[in-house]
Amino acid sequence: MPQGADPYSAIKAIQEVVTRETSADAREAELEWQSHALQSFSAASDINLKPTSLGVEIIVRYIARAHKRYDLRGRLNASIVELLHVRSPQQPPPVSQETGKAGYA
Repeated sequence: MPQGADPYSAIKAIQEVVTRETSADAREAELEWQSHALQSFSAASDINLKPTSLGVEIIVRYIARAHKRYDLRGRLNASIVELLHVRSPQQPPPVSQETGKAGYA
């Protein structure tokens, strides 16, 4: 996310998308782990923020079945890009080379 953007509202929306898309696989994983006495692990998705010089990097981790992971990653990436595109602030109008003022020709 670019500098100046509010990452927290985007994170909430991203978390909803990821949870919706991965909930079935997460439930299956937790059931498998319970049968192997691995109850202390959670299959819930996780989002981390990493500050960078250009803004904030959003890192999403989630559980997916091996045979579904490429398709799921593609769907999630498309959904998240669309979500961020819709939520991004309006770009300022371009500055005119002739007048030096903002506005459209």
